[in-house]
Amino acid sequence: MAEYFEASLKSSLDLPPRTIVNWMLTDLAAWLNQAGRSFSDNPLKPKKFTELLVMVEDGTINQTTGKTILAEMLESGKSAAKIVEASGMRQISDSDAVAEMVQNVVDRHPEEVRAYHSGKENIAHWLFGQVMKEAGGKANPQVVRKKLQEKLNQKK
Repeated sequence: MAEYFEASLKSSLDLPPRTIVNWMLTDLAAWLNQAGRSFSDNPLKPKKFTELLVMVEDGTINQTTGKTILAEMLESGKSAAKIVEASGMRQISDSDAVAEMVQNVVDRHPEEVRAYHSGKENIAHWLFGQVMKEAGGKANPQVVRKKLQEKLNQKK
């Protein structure tokens, strides 16, 4: 396990060591345990492992998607990049695209927006969910929150 960690750390100096350890001890270890394998019998090379972690860290995919992709990588041997491209799991972080989705949701739900402005601020959580639904769950949650808050504050 220590050797795998060291090799992973060397293959991507940009990743925080804590990120590597967390993924190793949770998701990777769980899959290996379920498959009846040890770290010495791990089919995933450290370089491929860290390529996935970089995609999560840089926002290309979210953490939940990363876990799904990790399982597929372990099953298929494919790289994270190939799985993401083939499945269309890339996270939407484009500010303009998210702003457009936010606008669509706000336009479709004027009553909820009015309720928000009249003090029911927890409606923002529901609107957030509507934007995520419109994005098929692929929008970057931080960008959605920012754009939604900007839009709601603009209408006050």
